[in-house]
Amino acid sequence: HDGLFGKRTDKDKELYPDDSEDLDYFLRFFTLWNQTVAKLALRHRKSLDVLHLCDYHTSLAPTYMKREDENTKIPILCALHNASYQGNIQNHLSSRLLGHISKISGIPEEVIFSDFTHDGQFNMLSGLVSYFRKEQEGRGFCAVSKRYAKEVPILLDCFRSGMLKVRSLPNPELSVNRPPSLEGVTSSEEIRAIKKLKKHELQKGFDLEVNPNAIIGAFVGRMVYQKGVDAIADAAT
Repeated sequence: HDGLFGKRTDKDKELYPDDSEDLDYFLRFFTLWNQTVAKLALRHRKSLDVLHLCDYHTSLAPTYMKREDENTKIPILCALHNASYQGNIQNHLSSRLLGHISKISGIPEEVIFSDFTHDGQFNMLSGLVSYFRKEQEGRGFCAVSKRYAKEVPILLDCFRSGMLKVRSLPNPELSVNRPPSLEGVTSSEEIRAIKKLKKHELQKGFDLEVNPNAIIGAFVGRMVYQKGVDAIADAAT
C-alpha cells in the first residue's frame, strides 16, 4: 500500500510513524499492518505452530484474529527487544479520541478502553498484555536476555502482575562473561546505579574520558545499509 508504507522508502523519514506528527497516519499504518498479519495467520492457521510477534508493532493482530474467529487457538509469542516503546498515543484518551481510534481501527470502544488503555493513554502493547492474561494464562512474553526479563517488570508497571510471566531467550554468551544477576534488585534506582557503575568501568577500560553524562553507543550487527551504519558514521563525524 504505497499510501501508507511508501513513506518507509524515504531514508530521511522515520521507519515507523509518529502519533504526535500525524495521528491518522499512525492509526491507519498500524491498523492495516496488524489486520494483514491477522489475516495471514488465520489463512495459514493449520500450518502454524506459533505466531511470533516482535515488540508492540503487531500487538493489535491477536485482537483482530479473535474478532474474526473467536475460536482461534494459535499460540502467540512476543519477543521484547525494548519494551519501553509501547506504541502509545501521548494524548490523554478522551471520549473523542477513543471514538476516533475505534473508527479507524475497527476495534470497539469498550475493547480499546478495557484492553488497550494504560495510564490514561491508548497503548498497543498493553493490549497484548491483556490478551496473554485472558487467553494464555499470562504466558507469551519473552525478553532477549535473562537480565532484561528481570528488568522489564521492574521498570515497566504494565508488566507488574503476578499472573504475567516474562521469560528469556538464551543469551549466546559464556556464563563467565555474562553480567551479574539482578537477584534482589527491586527498583529502577538500583538498576540505574548498576548501569552507572558499568559505564564508568567501560570508559576506564577503553581509555575514554570518564564522564557519567557522555552518550555511549554500541553496535552489533552486519555492516550493511539496512542496519543503519550510515547513521552511525554520520553521528561519529
